[in-house]
Amino acid sequence: MDATPENAILGDSLLGFKLNPGTFEITLQDSLVFKTTHTATGQRHVPHSNELNPKGQIHFYGCSYTYGYGVDDHESFPAIIQETFPKQTVFNHAVMGYGTGQSVIQVQNTEEIEANDLVLLCFSDAHFKRNVLSNAYRLHLKIGFENSAKKLKEVMTNARFPYRTTCQEKFKYESWENIYEHWPLREYSPGINFVQSQFERIVDNRLDEVAITACLIEEMAAAVGEKEATFLVVCLDSSEETKRLQDISKVPYWLNVNFDFADTTLTNHPYDQHANVIGNKTIATKLIPFVASFLNE
Repeated sequence: MDATPENAILGDSLLGFKLNPGTFEITLQDSLVFKTTHTATGQRHVPHSNELNPKGQIHFYGCSYTYGYGVDDHESFPAIIQETFPKQTVFNHAVMGYGTGQSVIQVQNTEEIEANDLVLLCFSDAHFKRNVLSNAYRLHLKIGFENSAKKLKEVMTNARFPYRTTCQEKFKYESWENIYEHWPLREYSPGINFVQSQFERIVDNRLDEVAITACLIEEMAAAVGEKEATFLVVCLDSSEETKRLQDISKVPYWLNVNFDFADTTLTNHPYDQHANVIGNKTIATKLIPFVASFLNE
């Protein structure tokens, strides 16, 4: 990913990273270009939002899928929801790479949420590993940032990533400096690479990612309830883990979108698997009647 100007995201001590305010042109694999605007409060800009005299507010939380990575501001599905419900004010709080833990922290610190607002957690199967900061995701983070940020040390200064390993504990934090380390000589030894990979897999498999995620969702629902708003879960994709999550989560309002991120007609293939313009419209089509049912429209 190349951004002009540089550093579309910055390290953060509470959330790991956050959106850097400004307007950016992002290029994927030297081919796909999209423009994105980040507001002064660290959200993705939603065109046509009725901020002066809103009838109500709709808040989207999630990761790059909800952010609309790969499409322009007006083409993300939160922006389509704004266009569909012009009397509402839509906020897109989603950030690339976020899991449920970051969404919980965001809601706890979001002043814009008011009584009777709608708060939508847009969940993906990809969030399970992020919520526990698994070794696999730690490696993904390290490689991703090293490949995208030219001034990595400057950008990620003071960055700390929140995660949970049990339901009972409070958030733990991992600094960027300690996010992931290769064992000595791993780059040169297939044997050491194999042993480290197997060890990390065993450690990751000991964590009940689904149960921990269910606790995070319930915590987010409680935080939304304290603000007297309505909490909705939108599960974008489907897996055995998301099905189990729905079964054990105590959330009354849940929508399964069943979006197929492997369908190349709906994604930015061959550049990545994020939803393209058609894909965002497809997700919005599923969302519109669900949202409307809570707005009495």
